[in-house]
Amino acid sequence: MRDRFHAPCRFAVWFVLFTASLATTSISAQQERAPDQNDLNKLFDAISEADRVAVFRVDEGTEAEKLIYGSSKATDLKAFRTAVRVELPKEWFRCACTPTTVIRLYKKGQALGSLEVYAGADIYFSAWQGDAVIANPEPWFKWLDQRNIPWPRAEYNREMAEEKAGRAAEERWVKAMPTSLVPLWPDSFQPDALMNYDLGPLDAALNREYPDKDIRIRSLLAWYGSGAGPWSGYPAYEEVTTKLLLEYSTPELLLAVQSSPMSEEQIEGSARLFAGWDFRHTRPADNALLPVELKRLLLNHSLKSTDQDKLERARRAFAANPSPQSP
Repeated sequence: MRDRFHAPCRFAVWFVLFTASLATTSISAQQERAPDQNDLNKLFDAISEADRVAVFRVDEGTEAEKLIYGSSKATDLKAFRTAVRVELPKEWFRCACTPTTVIRLYKKGQALGSLEVYAGADIYFSAWQGDAVIANPEPWFKWLDQRNIPWPRAEYNREMAEEKAGRAAEERWVKAMPTSLVPLWPDSFQPDALMNYDLGPLDAALNREYPDKDIRIRSLLAWYGSGAGPWSGYPAYEEVTTKLLLEYSTPELLLAVQSSPMSEEQIEGSARLFAGWDFRHTRPADNALLPVELKRLLLNHSLKSTDQDKLERARRAFAANPSPQSP
């Protein structure tokens, strides 16, 4: 079964941009139900009854549909029925995104139902309350490919690559995590319905592992510098480290940063923190507290990146509005 937790269009989206809707979606899920065998039978009955199938490509910007393929041949409909092998989901989920493909079934000109396709192999039938997944995607993609409909396979391959990268990023994140926090992962890293974090258990564990405040902060910075890479639109589980670091005052953070030479991960974590949205919007005046030498170090480090968002944030934080110590 595919890993739903990492798939980008799932209701349990990782990215911080979407976490504000997480609680609402979970409540909605309780009011819905996943497709069951009866629902699958509705789909298969519609395919069996249909005398025409039509495939439309959906413009993700305008949501306009363009007819790409249509057939009334019995052999095409039979092949389509064979290609649709559905895996019953264990829990309800519903993609909030626009489908890129819609397959419509007709009988004597009357619509029997439509099958929306997301990310290549996630499907939603018009008689269902939730989504399901194509169990064996190769026959599905073969049916589409043979009719010059290649983009669902490309979408699926792209999503699989993103899921693989997401798992690798999470593994790297956990590996860099302070040892005392590993037993608390992931339960103590989840926000409540109002997106508030209970940092008490994490702080207590960190204080036991690192009684020295400077070492504790530098450990957090190294961890913060071991994320997926982006400074915005990053996996939501990284947000808790922002909260932990911002429990310390800016002078405390700077004292730790300057206490000894930093590793690459600590430099990355420092640049990410001081150039990040949370620091700059909750402490707008504190950028002036950063010594010019530190700004130069963080800027030079950040300029090695090809991430335009990261470059813009670093230049805005470290190249402009120099601190009072600069000549």
